[in-house]
Amino acid sequence: MATVFVKLTFLLIVFELTTASANDCNLSNKKFKKMVKKYKQKCLNRGFTSSLGCASSSAPKLKKKGKKKCSAIERKLESCNYKCKEPTVPDAYILRATCDNVMTTYIDGAEQQPTSGNNLNWGAEKIFQISGSFKTIAIYCEDQGGPEGILASVEEEGGEVILVTDSSWRCGSEEQQGWTESEFQEGGEVWKTAGEIGKHGMVPWGVIGKISGEAKWIWEETKSPNSYCRFTRQ
Repeated sequence: MATVFVKLTFLLIVFELTTASANDCNLSNKKFKKMVKKYKQKCLNRGFTSSLGCASSSAPKLKKKGKKKCSAIERKLESCNYKCKEPTVPDAYILRATCDNVMTTYIDGAEQQPTSGNNLNWGAEKIFQISGSFKTIAIYCEDQGGPEGILASVEEEGGEVILVTDSSWRCGSEEQQGWTESEFQEGGEVWKTAGEIGKHGMVPWGVIGKISGEAKWIWEETKSPNSYCRFTRQ
């Protein structure tokens, strides 16, 4: 009887292990979509090298802790049979942005004018229709006193957010020739990781328009009255 019990226990353990392996993806559809979104924004947009064949940005590489978190997310997605979609180029994206105080926005070197909002009014979002094939977003902000910050997010026309201002951006306090263009090299001591001031919705600014709640207020690290910030994707 003892031998039979041991055999049955062993078979039960094997069955449980097999079942667990077959059901590694135990995420609800809502949690799965949230994880994919996090993978894109926190990993791929920060230069994480994907083992799933996903394209990533040319942002500075993640530190060891960040890589470890992204690898764990990737393993979970892989267990859920997540596959990167074939790259497609949408016709346009929507850029929502503001800065305290005066903002100038560039896409691949060309200055942009908002289709909605005023560049002099930090309290309202500025909306830009930008090409789906853009490579570099560059935002210059002049602080005219009081708190300073740049806040932005980019979304597909369907509403999915693909990019937000955070520490994946690079900022400097000096204007350099060609800094708004995608081919510009962020070398020397001028360009540093953007300093995160806080989350969208924080005091004193509150919630501004429909800029993503995941966006962070950013600025160049020396707190100069002038901040030149940019993000380049592959």
